[in-house]
Amino acid sequence: MSIRKRLFLGISTFILIFVIIAFGAFVVFMPNFVENSKQEEMIAVARQIKNASSQDALDLLVSDISGSTDISVVMETDMVSGNMSGNGHGRGAGRNITEGMGGILDAAASAGSQDFFVVEHRALNTPFMIYKDYSELSQTFYVMRPMQSIDDVVGVAKEFFSVIAIFAILSGLGFSYVYSKRFVKPILTLNEIAGHMAQLDFTHIYTDTGRDEIGELGRSINHLSEQLDRALKDLEDELQHKERLNQLQKRFLADASHELKTPLAIIMGNMEQLSDSLVEEEGRDRYYQTIINELEHMNRVIHDLLKLSELESAPDALNIQNEDMASVIDDVLFAYSEIIRNKEIEIEYDIPETMPVRMDGKHMETVMRNVIGNALKHCPEGAVVSVGAAYDTQGLTLQVFNTSMPIPSERLATLFDRFSKYEGVSNGHGQKSTGLGLAIVKRILDLHGFKYEMKNASGGVTFMVTLPSENLIE
Repeated sequence: MSIRKRLFLGISTFILIFVIIAFGAFVVFMPNFVENSKQEEMIAVARQIKNASSQDALDLLVSDISGSTDISVVMETDMVSGNMSGNGHGRGAGRNITEGMGGILDAAASAGSQDFFVVEHRALNTPFMIYKDYSELSQTFYVMRPMQSIDDVVGVAKEFFSVIAIFAILSGLGFSYVYSKRFVKPILTLNEIAGHMAQLDFTHIYTDTGRDEIGELGRSINHLSEQLDRALKDLEDELQHKERLNQLQKRFLADASHELKTPLAIIMGNMEQLSDSLVEEEGRDRYYQTIINELEHMNRVIHDLLKLSELESAPDALNIQNEDMASVIDDVLFAYSEIIRNKEIEIEYDIPETMPVRMDGKHMETVMRNVIGNALKHCPEGAVVSVGAAYDTQGLTLQVFNTSMPIPSERLATLFDRFSKYEGVSNGHGQKSTGLGLAIVKRILDLHGFKYEMKNASGGVTFMVTLPSENLIE
């Protein structure tokens, strides 16, 4: 049975038992209560009579009492031949209350002063309650009222109470239904929220946070739900991170095995030639140099793979600080000064003296080394490489242009992919591309949130990167 039904039955049963007990007590004790109340009224009337100061005042008092209530007053001096004569006014004007009351003499003889007794009215066939008392003015007197009036009051009271009892029961049942529904509603809501929590759904919260125990329980469940939701998200993030690391590890091993397979084969072939005793002494230097070149290439591949894996596995690894982009570009151009001089490349330099930017200076230097290095590598001797920067509404836009043949459109779309290689013009230094430089550039710029683009321009190729306004320092 649900708690709502048990609560409804419990309250309804309590109300029903209470009404039954109250009605039983009323039936048992109400007649005596009414009778005692009526007797108190008769004693009060007797007290007024006893305090009358004169006979005239007494007659006026008796007349007033008999005319306004169901009480009649008879003096013992008015009794004649076993009957009562005198002021018998009472309810029902014109009734001769004293006639036929001769039996009172027998009862009066045995009754003491200030005593109650009941006598049957011979003519009216109705029992009367009589109170006997003593007055100094008129000696003994009797205060009388019909018992029927007491029975009528009790009967009317019983009927009225019966109606009240029925109304109380019906109202109690309605109250029990509404109260049990309202009382159980927050409990059912909390139970529903707990059910969602059991299904690992923490989006539902308890909103009726009152000051009672249920409200406190609701706040505790909300707090527990928040803690579990946070713990679940942290666990999911950790699992995703571990899965990402696992995928990166597999990808690293696959890339390394793919890229290192060819140089290893070349090294093994040259080693076999060196082990051949028929190889002349002067030919051995060529084999040694080939082995050294392949080892250097393998070292660059491994370095770039590790760098890319580091960037992909730690998206929050950037160390954002206030840096000068102009100094970064100057350092990169100085590092490539020998290549510029050997290829007789003309550098067009048009950037502000300082460009303060919030960025990771170390990683942005890697970006510029790759971009400027590619521009120098893929241009012929005596070509032009321009580096420019300008502020606009979007922020700071950097451009690196090099004189070169245009890149096919299908190759432009894949330049930033891993191991995407485009050898437009040989750099003449015997170094092979790893195909990872622009992939590293892409990852670093994505982590910064900078927009970038590689496109063909008139007479060459342009790389553009936009540093947004929120990253610029005034």
